[in-house]
Amino acid sequence: MATNQLLDNRYQIINKLQETHVSITFQGQDTRRFNRLCLIKQLKTSYDPQLQQQLEKRFQQEAEILERLGRHPQIPDLYDCFSENNQLYLVQEWIAGFNLQQKFQQEGKLTETEVKDILIKLLPVLEFLQENQIIHRDIKPNNIMLNGENLPILIDFGIVKEIYTIVNPNKANTVMGIGTPGFVSREQIKGQPTHASDIYSLGITAIYLLTGKIPDAKFSWRQDVPNISPEFADILDKSIEENLSDRYQTATEMLTAIKNIKTSYSPNTKQQIPRTQPSLDPNQKVSPVTLTNPGNSQWLKIGIVAIIVGIISTATAIFYNNKAEQPMVQLDRPPIEIPTPKPPVDPTPIEIPTPKPIDPKIRRTPDITWTPKTTPYPSKVILQEEGILSDDDWVLPSDNSIYAEHTFEGTNGQVVNVTLESSDFDTYLAVFSPTHQLLGEDDDINQKNTNSQLTVTLPVTGRYRVIVNSYDKAGRGKYNLRVVRVE
Repeated sequence: MATNQLLDNRYQIINKLQETHVSITFQGQDTRRFNRLCLIKQLKTSYDPQLQQQLEKRFQQEAEILERLGRHPQIPDLYDCFSENNQLYLVQEWIAGFNLQQKFQQEGKLTETEVKDILIKLLPVLEFLQENQIIHRDIKPNNIMLNGENLPILIDFGIVKEIYTIVNPNKANTVMGIGTPGFVSREQIKGQPTHASDIYSLGITAIYLLTGKIPDAKFSWRQDVPNISPEFADILDKSIEENLSDRYQTATEMLTAIKNIKTSYSPNTKQQIPRTQPSLDPNQKVSPVTLTNPGNSQWLKIGIVAIIVGIISTATAIFYNNKAEQPMVQLDRPPIEIPTPKPPVDPTPIEIPTPKPIDPKIRRTPDITWTPKTTPYPSKVILQEEGILSDDDWVLPSDNSIYAEHTFEGTNGQVVNVTLESSDFDTYLAVFSPTHQLLGEDDDINQKNTNSQLTVTLPVTGRYRVIVNSYDKAGRGKYNLRVVRVE
């Protein structure tokens, strides 16, 4: 397929990413959504007309499942599916980042803490799949992406491979019941996968990230990670049990076991620290023998404090003795003599310290009301624009709709809230990264609803684009756009 080719009169091919015996994957952009980046997967099909109808029906069913799963934030959205020239296409959300296999190749073996963090973030996705009666069937490092927020995203469900077996039944065995050798369980190889099969694949993935090897026998992997906590090692061993009944049956069960390590294992580590401190015996008296340099420093501090206390006591006694002997001398001297350098005859100094009681209150009131208006808000507002969507704005060639574009500077990791308000048209709002990745969009489909709002985390430092559009192509009118930093 040629670069810049337009599919379905909408999706433009940017470049080819990967080709397998099952499908071809491209990076593309949606010309009807402000060139939003997307992943386009073309299924390799057979031209047998007898299978085409069955294939398209099954393809539509599986696409509906993918669309439902895409509602989870850690599963890519399905944007579209269509058939063109007897070829089937899936259009999915573009995930900017890298997969765990690439991370392993660049950084080497992962630590126990890193693997735990990945499992804790990924197991809830398996919980979601189980609630929807879906089995992924191809969990491995290549199919777990890390996005800009270091959140694992589960990609490449085995649905496409399953459709491939319908079109090419004579090649079903080469697909191995859908999955990757070394990462699939025994029951999945036999074509009888369960939710525990995904847990098995995830356990193998975790061990691979720790060791760089796929375990071929039970417990053989532990020697490559000698410092791993026994509790975590036991959990991984249970997740890859060959017998299905001995394995974790649900993702919730495995997730709970991992979380319990933090509460049961960490305190034991802390309790071992005092055992190496023999000087903390509560019955042992402090002496220069047990406290060498710290002890000398302590006695020096005590001596200094004693000297200071003595000086203060002596000074206090002298002060009170003098006061007792000459009680009237201090009273006879008027305190007015303290400001003697100023002319005593000038009445101005007397009037200054005695203003009217109302004046200070009047002066304080503006300070109290003015400070909140100027301090918090300007520091948070990144962009605020009042504009008019009119025929003079940009025109989107794909559907001739009018849109306005605004930009703002953002930094990596910054969280911003974007609000678009209009009483004249039904609003559509979209935010794009400096690399043209769609970070979020809000289709306001309720007529005359004046609010569109997004909260996004900025993945990189650079200039971001905000698109102001109308859900109704004929929409025109005034709008108010505001980008605020969330703290």
